[in-house]
Amino acid sequence: VTKKLICTFIVLAVIFGSVFIMINPPFTMPDENAHYINICRIVEGGFFPDVLNGEVGSYITADQNAFLSSFYGKYDGLNGEKADFWELYFQENLDFTNDELIFYSTRLSTINPFAYVVQWVGAGLANNVLGIKNPSTVLMFARFSSLLFYVAVTAIAIKKTPVLKRTMFLVALMPMAIYQGTSISYDAILIPACFLLFAYGMKLYFSSEDYVVCVEDMVAICFACALIFSTKIAYAPLIIFLLAINLKKFGSLKRFFFCIGLVGATAVTFYLVPTLICNVITNGCTNLQFDVLDQQKEFLASNPFIIFPVFINTVKSSLGFWV
Repeated sequence: VTKKLICTFIVLAVIFGSVFIMINPPFTMPDENAHYINICRIVEGGFFPDVLNGEVGSYITADQNAFLSSFYGKYDGLNGEKADFWELYFQENLDFTNDELIFYSTRLSTINPFAYVVQWVGAGLANNVLGIKNPSTVLMFARFSSLLFYVAVTAIAIKKTPVLKRTMFLVALMPMAIYQGTSISYDAILIPACFLLFAYGMKLYFSSEDYVVCVEDMVAICFACALIFSTKIAYAPLIIFLLAINLKKFGSLKRFFFCIGLVGATAVTFYLVPTLICNVITNGCTNLQFDVLDQQKEFLASNPFIIFPVFINTVKSSLGFWV
């Protein structure tokens, strides 16, 4: 049953994921413009963000910048335009030779670089190995790399979890999950990482009393934690449920603390160190401030009784959007 479930998942996820990759024009997925810029920077050899004249951003090539300028916001529906697939897949397939670097200022350049390791494999393969300079094609490679990772890790999670296999199967095939799994957003690796952590946690929890945590278990858990710590640290508390595992399954108290130390070292390596380095690089940058958001918070904190009327008016004025 498990083998059939996994095969069915792989086939359906690859089919629908490939369709999503092809029919979604550039920069129509969540924050894809920002993630695209960060991936381009990493492909060009810039692991951490750059700073120019007190502003944080990324150096990307003139061709990448032209591609971004041409397509960003064009197909979001706000201006009434629809996707022109002829323009996207044919007119854009031209030779790209302008490698001049341009500084693109954005505060989202501070996202943990480890969050793009999977997408970088696809984009780097296209750009640095195959010599493909077409930004549209490079973007497709990055998306497809995300999909392959999403499918592979989720399939392993379905195989390893002793409970809720069909539930994981259904959740992983939901349109929004597949949609995110085909994006270059860090959600494409966060979702399967959470599946994997859950699967191995349940495996250890429901295993027999004489089962001893092995190297495979710790590698999988640390791998999942590395992805979670480097993408959205808000999900880190998920590891707390590992404390529900019977202490005897670690073999000894010393081995238990060793395993905890491995998870802690993973957190330091994949979250704390990159964060500290990025903070040092971007210290004092002027475009990291959320001035408008801070003003809104201050206004609402000073006028708590106006929050409900503001909420009602927002729903009324944007009802069509929310629907």
